Amino acid sequence: MVLSGSKIRGWWKSMKSAPFSSASSKTSGSGVNATRTLFASASGSPTCRPQLSHSSARANGAIRSTASAICVTRTKIPALYNPRTVNRLRLAELVSAATRLPLIAIPLFLAVGIEAAGLRGLLWAALCIFLTSGLSLLYLVYLTRSGRVSDPLAISRVERVGPLRVVAALHAAAFVIVTLLGGPAELRAALLSYALATLGFVLITPFSNLSLHAAGVSGAAVCLAYVFGAWSLPAFALLPPVFWARLQLGRHTLGELALGAIVGGGGTWISFHLIG
Repeated sequence: MVLSGSKIRGWWKSMKSAPFSSASSKTSGSGVNATRTLFASASGSPTCRPQLSHSSARANGAIRSTASAICVTRTKIPALYNPRTVNRLRLAELVSAATRLPLIAIPLFLAVGIEAAGLRGLLWAALCIFLTSGLSLLYLVYLTRSGRVSDPLAISRVERVGPLRVVAALHAAAFVIVTLLGGPAELRAALLSYALATLGFVLITPFSNLSLHAAGVSGAAVCLAYVFGAWSLPAFALLPPVFWARLQLGRHTLGELALGAIVGGGGTWISFHLIG
């Protein structure tokens, strides 16, 4: 086919004025292919680039024009986790770790010892801490290494009963030792409260998974109330955070938490009435 000069010039003008193919809803014609590719944008968010190739045949010859248009559109990909939930669980773990029974006993005995016997009371408090928290933690290490306890931070009810008997015997022995040595009455009452509360756990644990955390905080608050009076009442404000943390972690029900608080606080109340 021979093209005249006027036809060539007309064709060239029509090519320059022809609209550019785009990936809009107005794109028409045959042979439209769309592919999607994911890539990372500058901010790290996934984006989608549809790439269109549009082939159109011209009437006067085998002339084909191909145009590509790229548009960037953001796509929403659901998060694999909820940051608020993760932060809430992390906070619950921190509260639980800070209110474990052996850890609460340390400041409790120190405060009671100083109030009861001044600087000399620190020595008595150190002895009480070693006989209770110290020996209990050493026993827990032994249980973990021997495989008798699978998770020392979350001991199951089945694995609890035996170790609780040993800990109850340790607390009872500590009370007897400090009593024979003539220790302050307040510290002897605190030791007796630990022995009674642990014995209560031995008897109830086969039937209910009551909370040691709630018992420890409740018992410590009652002990401080007897020793320091109204100044120690804010210690009871620790109970709601402990209840919340244990519920968030799914370790106990509300009833088990309440029962633990009753056993811990009740054992302490009985002990101080008996020691006077």
